[in-house]
Amino acid sequence: MATLKKVAHTLKGSAGNVSATRLMDAGAALNSAIHQGAATQEILALGAELAAELGKLLEGLRNALGEN
Repeated sequence: MATLKKVAHTLKGSAGNVSATRLMDAGAALNSAIHQGAATQEILALGAELAAELGKLLEGLRNALGEN
């Protein structure tokens, strides 16, 4: 869990730096859930939400750069 928490925290901060608020919020939610000792199922669901938001951001960047 320590690695997942670090990844969530890092993505939260990086997303905030580029105003990717949905990704930042997803990272904050996952980081908080891990810190509070949430159930594994909740952590997995929040991890999936974080991954989905990251995917959306990356897709948007690819589209903006004309790579799709």
